[in-house]
Amino acid sequence: MQTPNQQRSKRLPDSPLDNPVYKMAKVGDMSYQELAASLMSEFAMVLNKTLDDRLREKLDPILAALEGVKQEVECLQGMVSSLEHENFELKDKLRQSEDRDRRQNLRFVGFPLVQGENCFQSVTDFCCKTLGLEKVSINRAHRISKSPGAAIIANFIWDGEVQSILQASRPGAGMSSNLCSRTSPERRCS
Repeated sequence: MQTPNQQRSKRLPDSPLDNPVYKMAKVGDMSYQELAASLMSEFAMVLNKTLDDRLREKLDPILAALEGVKQEVECLQGMVSSLEHENFELKDKLRQSEDRDRRQNLRFVGFPLVQGENCFQSVTDFCCKTLGLEKVSINRAHRISKSPGAAIIANFIWDGEVQSILQASRPGAGMSSNLCSRTSPERRCS
């Protein structure tokens, strides 16, 4: 039994191009089939050219705008690269400056937290009484936080005093543990 589509396709006339008489008929030096193929080819070319021209009319302003955007992006990429380099240099200069500022800082650990303490006096007493130094010139001193066991950071005026304190407080110099050390960027207080 045939499906409705098969029945309809039997009733539809064959394409004139498939007709054997059509295939043999000639117009001038060409067969109708060759003529039809040539006309279809030319029509396709004219249609493509017309579509190309219309599309080009529409696309040319868009392509010009895209070219402008591309140039702006390239310019901005150059600026970003320059700013990244400048930012890196500034961060390096800042790090060097902070390192120079921290050069005179020492971190003291093991001081119990006392209500109303004077960190300046605690560090001075430790340096003079425990380490045996005659005099120290402290610029400022403070605790890193108010939690028990928090270190004290002290800033000294003279580099020679910093070196003397570091040598006197080494475990091999009669101290049981390293009670003071230079501050480092990783341990710096906020």
